[in-house]
Amino acid sequence: MPRLFKFFLLYVLFTLILFVVSATFWTLFVDGFLFYCSDKMIISDFIPPFVHGVQFHDHYIADPRLVWGIWLFLVGFSLFQSLFMVYFIAKRK
Repeated sequence: MPRLFKFFLLYVLFTLILFVVSATFWTLFVDGFLFYCSDKMIISDFIPPFVHGVQFHDHYIADPRLVWGIWLFLVGFSLFQSLFMVYFIAKRK
């Protein structure tokens, strides 16, 4: 298996793991505290949109920009942390 392909698979694996960690963080610390969503689904609440409209009685508790900012930070963290992890593994070899 080519070396570049192995690094790509590692990146995908790390990204998936970090997305699950980020989604778990989102469910435990953001969902229900910064916005209310009436149709909750445990980890899939990490996928936007977070508030589905007034017909479902969904609403933001905090400023929507804060909610989206935290979400963007978690997504960016998952993508870039995976990239750094693969980079340092590649650098060691």
